[in-house]
Amino acid sequence: MLKKVMLLLFSLILTVSYSFAQSGSLSYNGRTGDKSLDLELKNLNFSATADKDNFIREMSASYNTSESKIAGLIENDKMNPGDIYLSFEISRLSKNDPDYVIREFKNNKRKGWGYIAQQMGIKPGSPEFKELKNKTKQKNAKMKKHKERGSDKNKEKGNGKGKNK
Repeated sequence: MLKKVMLLLFSLILTVSYSFAQSGSLSYNGRTGDKSLDLELKNLNFSATADKDNFIREMSASYNTSESKIAGLIENDKMNPGDIYLSFEISRLSKNDPDYVIREFKNNKRKGWGYIAQQMGIKPGSPEFKELKNKTKQKNAKMKKHKERGSDKNKEKGNGKGKNK
């Protein structure tokens, strides 16, 4: 019996680990050339992967685009949330169409976001780059705050008012 439980537990852990690895949330690297920005993006990607619906709503509202477009980038184009966020934010800062930035990302993914941002006119240390870092930090904090509020709501549902209390 104990062997079966341990085997089942091990299988479950393996499945969850594989799911995270496939989603890219644990291994995500924006490759911007800036360690602090890469860390913010990794954290944003993790939060967004854990709460995809909120990420889709948030991106749609922030960048005036349809939820179906954001969902399609995740589901059909297999883009990570961090890459989607960067596409739209770099688009905003560089005044380029988001579809153009996404195409450039797909064509130059191996070179990383640092290269793509520079191609869009966003140079390291420039005011636009500093704004990109600041906005990413804010977006990450907003995603984390929503996630925490969501877990607080789940705790409230078990408020001790069950029939055995």
